[in-house]
Amino acid sequence: MGVSAVFPMYRIALICEGPTDGVILGAAIDAILGKGWTLRPLQPPIGATGSGYGRFGSGWKGVRAYCKEAANFCSGAEIRTALANNDVVIVQVDADIASDDEINCEKPCPPAAATVDRLRQEVCNWLGLKSLPVK
Repeated sequence: MGVSAVFPMYRIALICEGPTDGVILGAAIDAILGKGWTLRPLQPPIGATGSGYGRFGSGWKGVRAYCKEAANFCSGAEIRTALANNDVVIVQVDADIASDDEINCEKPCPPAAATVDRLRQEVCNWLGLKSLPVK
C-alpha cells in the first residue's frame, strides 16, 4: 500500500506576514497532520527574504494588499481558485494588529475572543467574503 493510500494528501495554501510565520505554521501543521500534506505559500512568495517580499511587501499590510487584490481580481476569481484547489487556506496575521489605527477593532482583553472575532471579520472583508467559507 502506497503512502497516498494510508495518508490523504492535504493541500494547504498559506497567506502570511512573512517567511518565519510560514516555518512556524508548517511545523504546527506537521505536528497535527504528520505526513501527507503540501504547503503552497501564496503570500509572501516562495523564497521571499529581506526586501524581496514581492510586490505586496511583508507584515499584515502585505497580507491585506494580497487579499484585497486577490478578491478584486476578476471579481474574486483568485480567491475562489485558491479555495477550490486547496483543502485549507490559512490567512495568518498577528492579533496585535487590532490596535493599529488602520484596523481599530481591539476590544477589552481578556478574553481575547471579541478582538479575534472582529479581526477575523476584517480579514474576511479584505477577501471580499461575508463570512468564513467551509475551507
